[in-house]
Amino acid sequence: MMLFMARGLSECLVYPWEKSHAKRNEAREKTPSEVQRDYERIIREIGAEASLPKRRGKSLGRVKGQAVRRRPTQPMIKKSKKMAKAA
Repeated sequence: MMLFMARGLSECLVYPWEKSHAKRNEAREKTPSEVQRDYERIIREIGAEASLPKRRGKSLGRVKGQAVRRRPTQPMIKKSKKMAKAA
């Protein structure tokens, strides 16, 4: 969706191995991959919506001397033997 909306802002960036007539034909609609090549420049120009991340500090963690309880052991579940197919 974002590439579709940004195609009007994108410029024609053609790789050196691509045909040269693609550079001259600015009137045609750009493909999503062509818009994606120029997307970094578009984002730099208009800016991103996301705000910068905020540092929240380090968590306190476990209190010194706190005992960690072990999980209770559970009974082992064994698979039953498969029954032979009825003929």
